Amino acid sequence: KTFDGAEYRHRMTENWHLVVQDCTGKYGFAVLTRPEEDNNLTVEVNIGDLAVMSIAAGPKVYMNGRLQTMTTYRSLLRLTNKQGVVLAHTVFTPDHSIHVTLPQHHLDLIYSNTSLILRAAQN
Repeated sequence: KTFDGAEYRHRMTENWHLVVQDCTGKYGFAVLTRPEEDNNLTVEVNIGDLAVMSIAAGPKVYMNGRLQTMTTYRSLLRLTNKQGVVLAHTVFTPDHSIHVTLPQHHLDLIYSNTSLILRAAQN
């Protein structure tokens, strides 16, 4: 459903689908999704040429191909550039969803195994 109330139904194929992209600025980003055979969703977030964050059912979070440990005890991941600017802020919530904030782009992503919600970040 869009901000103006329009709703679009789309059946996703097994290929990657570009959900949103911003190529402006030094650290552009792209969010892609693709369905898996078990109806779960895999999400990939590309941040400039610095990082690829993959989120899969479980949920599992990978940064540049490396599995990150996220539990209710270690629920926070931050991705920063060399200058210490936060590019992505990732939180594992008690309901087993993953919340990713891209502060440089004012975008929040909320992932559960079968869905992805994008919204403008609350400042």
